[in-house]
Amino acid sequence: MVTGIVALNSVDRNMLALVLPQLKAELGLSDATLGVLAGPAFMLVYALAGIPVAWVADRWSRTRIIMLGLAFWSTVTAATGLAATALELAAARIALGLGEATTMAPASALIADRFPARTRAAAFSLFTCGAPLGILLGFPLVGWMSATHGWRGAFFLMGGLGWVLAVIMQLRVREPTRTMRTVGTSEPLALKDGIVLALRSPAFLVLVLGGTLLSVSYGVMTAWSPTFLLRVHGLGARAAGGYLGIYRGLFGIAASLSGGFLVTALNRFDARWLAWMPGALCLLAGPAELVFLFAPDAHGWQSGLGADTLLVSAAIPCTFALLLALVDERMRALGVALYLLIFHLVGQSLGPPVVGLLNERLAPQLGAAAIRYSMLSAPLGMVLAGGAFLVLGRYLRR
Repeated sequence: MVTGIVALNSVDRNMLALVLPQLKAELGLSDATLGVLAGPAFMLVYALAGIPVAWVADRWSRTRIIMLGLAFWSTVTAATGLAATALELAAARIALGLGEATTMAPASALIADRFPARTRAAAFSLFTCGAPLGILLGFPLVGWMSATHGWRGAFFLMGGLGWVLAVIMQLRVREPTRTMRTVGTSEPLALKDGIVLALRSPAFLVLVLGGTLLSVSYGVMTAWSPTFLLRVHGLGARAAGGYLGIYRGLFGIAASLSGGFLVTALNRFDARWLAWMPGALCLLAGPAELVFLFAPDAHGWQSGLGADTLLVSAAIPCTFALLLALVDERMRALGVALYLLIFHLVGQSLGPPVVGLLNERLAPQLGAAAIRYSMLSAPLGMVLAGGAFLVLGRYLRR
């Protein structure tokens, strides 16, 4: 169930990227404004709201938090279709960030309760494949709907689907028993104590560094790839949605599952594979993103997009399993929220608007090709993230 909710979560937050050209044409928005809407307007609230949500999730029903949040953000998604100005779109994105903050931390804590550390990466591979599953099914649907009924109709449709899922969860899902595998850890940590404990951990800080750099790349590629395909290769919203649905979706599902199960198998021989695996995958993803950006023909950019999707989607479940291997059992939801706070606040909040500003600066000299060079922060961030994860292997050995 939470995999399905993550799928919808991914579509609702990222579908704005697919309709950016329509928004620009209808509302007369600049690239800088579009970058703010795609990044900080959502991510700042999403990241900050995750902390109080996680504190509540460590003490109250996590399934109820997820269900109520789903109902709220689905209402906001539908209401986005009524926006007529940049300010109204910004308000909708802020509210969407507040609602979607109720998913990842509580759901991660649920998975940690149900699976021991040795198999947790495999469990997270099933969980995180929700994001590419959403793109596989949702992006072609959003692309078709926006092409035939406009971008507003796409938001109405996705909001309605979210309410259906919320009703199913309310009727079918119950809160599991919390498990504590360490003696004397039955009470959750106070908010201040949990934050101090995490920030005093060198391993946690290195993990946050790697995750933030990964987030810069992921945020840039997610927000600007549809516009890149339009400007550089001439694809419309429907065609871009179809291609991204196949590559980000189908390839992403396969990679999420295989990456999680592979690192689970390798972890039996050496726990450092929890860090080595995402490190190696990120180092390989950087060149793949360069191929996507600079390949001159469809065969080249599709090869780069496919390779990048396989590598990044395989790395993501490893990072969550790594995170839960490092945090105290009394602050599982809070630990995930702290990680996501910095992950989104620095990475995905800064990446998209910086690209938007660079687009406007470079466009007079480079024209439509300016976006190629503006997006170079993506492969750079990915390679640096790989180095940070490899360093983290030293802490796991200890």
